[in-house]
Amino acid sequence: MLLTKVPVLSRADAQNLREKFLSLPLEDGDSTAGSFVKSVKNNRQITGSSSEDAAKLLSNVAKKIFSTPSVKVLAYPKTLCRIMTNVHGEGEFYGKHVDNTFIGSAPNSSRADISFTLFLTDPNEYEGGALRVWTQAGEIDIRGEPGEILLYDSGYLHEVQPVTSGVRVGTVGWIQSWVRDSIYRQALTELDVTISKIKKESSDISRENLDSLHKTYNSFLRKGMGD
Repeated sequence: MLLTKVPVLSRADAQNLREKFLSLPLEDGDSTAGSFVKSVKNNRQITGSSSEDAAKLLSNVAKKIFSTPSVKVLAYPKTLCRIMTNVHGEGEFYGKHVDNTFIGSAPNSSRADISFTLFLTDPNEYEGGALRVWTQAGEIDIRGEPGEILLYDSGYLHEVQPVTSGVRVGTVGWIQSWVRDSIYRQALTELDVTISKIKKESSDISRENLDSLHKTYNSFLRKGMGD
């Protein structure tokens, strides 16, 4: 199962992006909350429908995320189901929940396989506000550095704990992967990374053996790709 952080933006770029988001009008988080989670969602947000400037900023962030090599190899992204920026000030939170399997309205809905949070605020600038994720190994509290993205399976229970001081800003979204099965996807990631290491560290490996490894990897990838 997926639960990992990787860098997407520099610290300076992340903090600059944070200030740009905070300069825009904020919506009530209820506007995108389903009926099941309205009672546990208390935050503000910026969506693509907030303003033209908001849509442009979010689109640029999405392009950056999808072009990051480590995101590609971990998530095999096919579609970005939705992206928005959440703002949690003092006393705000998002209680324990599981993300919806389908994001959006038919006929334009997409299956959410992977959820992400791109952290935009230095964790020293706010108290509380940890992203708590429940995994098979137990609950994990995560407070990322500016520019880090946390990728995790959308089926995980999770919450944003109440912020007790300061302001927490993070861009969140949901990805439909080309590879629907999370265990299969993880195996493909490990195989891809291993092949890259072999190419880098083994100067005596033949082109024939490399071709064989690439053929095997792509055969498994085609097998694992869903609709």
